[in-house]
This record gives sequence, structure tokens and C-alpha cells, in this order.
Amino acid sequence: KNLTDIELDRLIGMHTGGIGVDRIIETITPDGAIDRVVSSSTKLRTMLFIQGKCMADKARKMFPMMFDILTSTNLDSPKKATQILRETISAIESNIQSDGDDYATR
Repeated sequence: KNLTDIELDRLIGMHTGGIGVDRIIETITPDGAIDRVVSSSTKLRTMLFIQGKCMADKARKMFPMMFDILTSTNLDSPKKATQILRETISAIESNIQSDGDDYATR
């Protein structure tokens, strides 16, 4: 729909309890290879997850919003990239504060 960031944020806030995106990048090592050692035969599996929550009657509005986010978001803007990076850093810092033991053992 070519919404501005503010319009999209308002639409998400009006109809959902939030929409988020997460990603996982896993290494795929050949049989017999040592984990955590990157070699020329190491491959990566990248997965993207989009999640949201809403009341049942709002699902018909949430799923098209998710589709628009995945297909129409303009990430070429340095301002938008900086905002996403700051939000990611904030979430990591929050997780470290609440689950510091988990981060220390990684």
C-alpha cells in the first residue's frame, strides 16, 4: 500500500498487539566436521520468521499487513536502517539484563 513508517506503525497499533520479525542463521557442517569451525564446505541456512498477535476478528487485517511488511518495506533508507539497528541493540541489551547467565555461558 506504500504507507509511511508512521502510518504503518499506527495501523499495526490500531489492529494488532504487535508484529515482529526474527531471523535464525544456522551453520550446516558436513558429517565429521568440527562444529563452530568455518571451512569452504560450510553452508548457512537462513530462516525468517514473522509473528504477530491480535484478536481473532482482527486476523483478516493482520495477515495483509504482514504481507505488506515482507514485500513492500523500503530498507534503502539509512534512517530506517539505523532505527532497526537501534531497536535490535535495545532488545539485546534488555535480554542480557534479564538473562545474563544465559549470555555468559554462550
